[in-house]
Amino acid sequence: MAQQSDLRDPGGALTAAHRLGAALADMNDVISNAAALVAQTEQLSPLWGDDEGGRRFRENYTDVGAQLRPAIVEVTNGLAAMAGTVRNAVASIAEADDPRPFGA
Repeated sequence: MAQQSDLRDPGGALTAAHRLGAALADMNDVISNAAALVAQTEQLSPLWGDDEGGRRFRENYTDVGAQLRPAIVEVTNGLAAMAGTVRNAVASIAEADDPRPFGA
């Protein structure tokens, strides 16, 4: 079983954790922008009118949009949590000479 003190390149691991956090933050921004576009499209729903095309748009898109928004929020929260967890785990391993095995 790997030991916490077996980290071969603590500085490199901290750099990688930082880069992962930055990449996840960028991805979070993209997903947040997608959520904003979904909300904006929903707001334009009345512009489609009351004809068959407008009714189909509302039937098909607004239900999907309502389902997308909570999922998008959940993804962004998960990305933020994952970045924090990885950063904290790598930092604690890199900065401590702790002989306990992972998961102990």
